[in-house]
Amino acid sequence: DPITRGLYVARAAEVVGVSEDVLQRELSHGSRSQREAAPAASTRESGDRHVGSDNRRRPSGQLSPERELVRLLLHRRHEIEGVAEQIGPENFREPWLAQIFGRLVAAPDESVESLANSLDEEAAHFFNELAENSGGLEEFRKIIKDSVFMFRQREIDDKMRDLDEQLTFADQSMKDKINLEKDRLQEERQTLGAPRAWKQFRRTKPQR
Repeated sequence: DPITRGLYVARAAEVVGVSEDVLQRELSHGSRSQREAAPAASTRESGDRHVGSDNRRRPSGQLSPERELVRLLLHRRHEIEGVAEQIGPENFREPWLAQIFGRLVAAPDESVESLANSLDEEAAHFFNELAENSGGLEEFRKIIKDSVFMFRQREIDDKMRDLDEQLTFADQSMKDKINLEKDRLQEERQTLGAPRAWKQFRRTKPQR
């Protein structure tokens, strides 16, 4: 399902040391190349190099819970304080999203124009795209809740992997402590429930 795929991609991107957008784009290109003939693939790759000539990473078409959270908070500022009590910029894996989220938390009442001017070039470019998309606002509370859920689920999964690595070198006494902590984290993960179903919203510009 989309949220599980997003978690796997986020983890892979962290290990490889690239952004989630870049990895998603490469995965999409790989899937298409298997279905299309070699000449068509060659033409598409040439076109991709031309599109990327402005040295700016483009957001992938895949749904990103991180991106959806920031987008909804941009359009529903009264939700920022509650979300900021649960996650911070350091929890984001995309630097430009972390920067935008940090600015929203620091200045929740600031105008869109002022916020855009306070960001670096890359973040400002993507910020404008988020500001122009107001799709899904009728169910913003659910989307925000599910996004925060994803952050906590990902944090637990990261801790579980770290504990598994520690088990390799731990003595028996330490193994017992690690296993207890793993049990606690697993119980907490179960209380979060199953991953929510995500859907892509059409790009909708805010009404003026």
